[in-house]
Amino acid sequence: MSGATAVGEIFYAAFRALPPAQKESVLERLLRDRELKQDLFDLALIERGKRIKGRAIEARAYFARSRTKTAR
Repeated sequence: MSGATAVGEIFYAAFRALPPAQKESVLERLLRDRELKQDLFDLALIERGKRIKGRAIEARAYFARSRTKTAR
């Protein structure tokens, strides 16, 4: 496990251990970040799209394409 992965696991475990009200507070703060909110939305769409038959696309390619469209 890489250092970045280990740190991510620690933060995730700490988040999961929070009481519901504190989890909600953390999520609200994260979602105030427009770019992070869009990334989370994109990841949710990608996960949903994995269940749909069609042409596969890597997340990095999707993000690059979607950011190019929104920059116009």
